[in-house]
Amino acid sequence: MLLSAPAVLHGPALALAAAQASIAPYVTQLQALQQKGDWKGLERLSRQALDGLQSRLGPDAADVGAATTWLAASLHAQGRDKEAEPLMRRAIAIDEKAFGPATARLALDLETLTDLLNSAGRYVEAESVVRRALAIDEKVLGPEHPNTATDVNNLAEILSSQGRQPRRPTAHRRP
Repeated sequence: MLLSAPAVLHGPALALAAAQASIAPYVTQLQALQQKGDWKGLERLSRQALDGLQSRLGPDAADVGAATTWLAASLHAQGRDKEAEPLMRRAIAIDEKAFGPATARLALDLETLTDLLNSAGRYVEAESVVRRALAIDEKVLGPEHPNTATDVNNLAEILSSQGRQPRRPTAHRRP
């Protein structure tokens, strides 16, 4: 879901957005930077959003979790996974506290952590995390949803990376 926000934030407008109690003013620009592959710009704006939201809302607010996820994603895209992983774990903890243990948003966070772990060759841990994301998506979104299919594919890839033969996933059967 895309949220409306000013296309470009500079100077006082950026400071005003940071003072607001929502990540919404940042989302359009964050998405634009992501689409352009401007990972340094995405990192900079994510840090600004995170700092402003954290000071305004406190460390455990849902929008702080969202800003933390954006920052972790920007670092991962730059190959800085050691910095990204603790941020992603923090975002998961925030979202779990804010929304509960079984939401689509939490599953997306878990998928991002799975990617980080998989990239690091930590397949056993990645498998555990993707299985959790899959269980959430099956429950919340259903077995036919594209996010669920992505989880199934990610699980199959992780199993294959471990030398295990995954069953061919179908809409009704998973590895």
